Amino acid sequence: MPRRFVEGYAKRLSEPRVGGPRDLVSHAVVQDPPASAAEPWLALLDRLVEQLEGSMPHRTGDLRLPRFHTLRAVLEATVGGGASTGRSEQLAEALYPQLLRRRPVLGLCAKVAGYAPGAPTVQQRGLWSTVVLLLPVLFPMLVYRLFLSTPWSARRAGTQRPRGRTFLRMAAAVAADGTERNNHELIQRMLLAALLQDLAAARPTLRWGRRLLRPRLFVLLLPTVGGEDTPVHQFLVAYDNVVRHDRAGRETTPLLVLGAVAGEPPSFAERCPSEAGETAAHQVEAVCLRHSSPICLVSLPSGTDDGPARTFLRTKPAVRMAFPWRRLVLASAVPLAPAVAAAVVLLGEGFHEKPQPVAAVEPPSCFSAPGSAEPGKTETIGITDGSCELASPGRDPDLPLLEDKLRRQNAAALASGRPWRSVVFFGPLTTEPGDSTPVSVQTLRGALTAQYYQNRREGDTVQIRLLVANAGKNFVFGEEIARKIVERRKQDSIVAVTGITQSRPVSAAAVRLLSAAHIPVVGSNVTGSKMLENPALGYYFQVSPHNGVIAPFMAAFIRGSAELRELAGPSRKAVVVYDPDDEYFSIDLKTKLERHVRPAATVPYYEHRNDQDVRDVAQDVCAAVRRTGGFIAYLGRTGVMPRLFDQLEEAPDCRNPDGKPVAIVAESVATRYLEEPAAFLETHPHLRMFYVMFDAADAGFGSDRILQQTFTALFPGSTAEGNAAGGYDSLRIVSTAMDSVYSSDKSLEETPERFQSPQLYSTLAKPGITIVGTSGSLTLDADNHSPPDRVMFMLELTLEARPRLWMTCGNLSTPVGPRPPAPAQKIPCPKSVS
Repeated sequence: MPRRFVEGYAKRLSEPRVGGPRDLVSHAVVQDPPASAAEPWLALLDRLVEQLEGSMPHRTGDLRLPRFHTLRAVLEATVGGGASTGRSEQLAEALYPQLLRRRPVLGLCAKVAGYAPGAPTVQQRGLWSTVVLLLPVLFPMLVYRLFLSTPWSARRAGTQRPRGRTFLRMAAAVAADGTERNNHELIQRMLLAALLQDLAAARPTLRWGRRLLRPRLFVLLLPTVGGEDTPVHQFLVAYDNVVRHDRAGRETTPLLVLGAVAGEPPSFAERCPSEAGETAAHQVEAVCLRHSSPICLVSLPSGTDDGPARTFLRTKPAVRMAFPWRRLVLASAVPLAPAVAAAVVLLGEGFHEKPQPVAAVEPPSCFSAPGSAEPGKTETIGITDGSCELASPGRDPDLPLLEDKLRRQNAAALASGRPWRSVVFFGPLTTEPGDSTPVSVQTLRGALTAQYYQNRREGDTVQIRLLVANAGKNFVFGEEIARKIVERRKQDSIVAVTGITQSRPVSAAAVRLLSAAHIPVVGSNVTGSKMLENPALGYYFQVSPHNGVIAPFMAAFIRGSAELRELAGPSRKAVVVYDPDDEYFSIDLKTKLERHVRPAATVPYYEHRNDQDVRDVAQDVCAAVRRTGGFIAYLGRTGVMPRLFDQLEEAPDCRNPDGKPVAIVAESVATRYLEEPAAFLETHPHLRMFYVMFDAADAGFGSDRILQQTFTALFPGSTAEGNAAGGYDSLRIVSTAMDSVYSSDKSLEETPERFQSPQLYSTLAKPGITIVGTSGSLTLDADNHSPPDRVMFMLELTLEARPRLWMTCGNLSTPVGPRPPAPAQKIPCPKSVS
């Protein structure tokens, strides 16, 4: 698909390293900003520039964008009223401190001279102070003002700009209180024109690089180009306008923009004709080298073109690009074959990878099934090693990149010449538009990280071939997929299953089928106690604690937290929100929590009730909070958490009488809130969220360094939070058991039937497996299908980069990552659990 084309090229712009990825070319991957952004079009440009500046290749110096940053600073400046000369002077005074921040030498001289905005004027200083100030401060300030007052200074904003003979007079109209400040289309074109001029003028700042006089190359990637009302689409409109009509856009600009059309292509994009048999690589080459239109539409082939793509790479290992790179390429229509992403190497030199031979293994299959969320919709379920796509068009935005990593890591494992076995990651991966990232997707990232690390170890280790099985949203097709795993266990040499991630009757039924086939299952982020209490699930283990342990931990925090006492009063009355239909998770947790905390009120909130009005549920919760003066104990699923919390914030009476925020204590929190805690707190200022986690990497401790370093290399810009840590730990448990079996029986290559899933279960059950997990010691054996004394953290979402730690319990005796800081208040841990 087009998005995979773009994401495949994005991966080739950086080089994975254990210490962190190294960028090969300055680039930005930009998507639509969150709807909560005050000015999404401006947030998009800020994010674009931030990524370009932060992705400069090693030893090429810094990227300086003086035109863009000067104009961007104008938008925040206030010039007031009065004559145009006075407004220009005030604007110049507001811009000069911004210049000092961008020019370290000038800024240092100003500090040494004692200059600061609003400092005493020359008339108020003594003679000697004025002399000291003159050369390093006043003279550069005068030169800067004179430059901004010249007629040609206005050109830095392009030819489409407000009236004004100089930059200062023109820019006053778009200042914070200017007459054109709300003309977003005009300002966007001005900023884009300034940015294009800066990129065209960019040269290496290091002395040896400057002598080469080589212009820099920049790449902008747009994984999703949506409808006309989206910020990315509006950016393309401005880009088209600047390139077609503005002289700044017609100048040499080393900028390549590659976007993927999600729906209908923009009306101003010109379709590029293709000849029969022409690969996507040839089409993109034609656009960049010969086509005259600034925005071109390339239709990807509907079939695989692996052979022609390999031929293209072999015969054209390097392509010389003709400047200007002012073309914008839009990829549209049809799924992308695995090798097509590699063909995008023609847009730059040295980013392709050598194809590796793959052992003959029958590829798994993916197929469409009726959608579990809405009638008439379908979702793609099945099992894949990366050779077929589970992502459905318009949905599942995170899966294509993970499938590509899966395919490459599996190919490397099979081509290594070392013994290997297949492990299935099994979970619900389907999403709906507007859903937050599923827990299973985060967990899969952790599993891919564990595979990457394990397959690069030396010694008596077994390579992991990771298969991914999608059970559909809410695990609806779990039993069907479990049967297919059982059917394929011999031909794929499947020895274990990880993942699961949800406690449900359907997931328990799927695990029951796997247990009956003697396939061990190691669950991640599963907490329902019934999964462990069911004797039919004898081959089931999990690396997360169960509700019988979590409920006393939550109760200890409720009873002992002085912060909660401050918010909910000395009695700490709990308004319990739960799902009466959710026997495996919500009712189980409620029953066990009520053994320690007596609820003051209970409010039902159903995950699957078409006749349920969430606004009515929010009103009931708010009424109970006001009546009791207590807090909310949320015991429902995280997938439906955002819908309720949005209504709680909008309800006018959902406030404490004393004006304090309403406290929420939850067993877990929606992935959306973990990814963007500041956005949650800004849109929900009257709520405070306390939640349980089993790994606290987001808080700066917990996850081991190997996980964090490897995860960052695989997924640049992301942090391995608790869900990813669970996927990492569960696959490490399995790989440790695999290595134990192999080290005791080196005949694995000659007689593969001797190393199958029953042997792996025997090792897990007796003597058992103990590893140093991401947050402490983890032990699984016949008596402990869930780790005893598992580490748990009580965290709170904050506006800062990291959550706040309130409580820690469990075995932290052997942490391999940073130790957690001492909580602000010592809260006793529960002495026993039931």
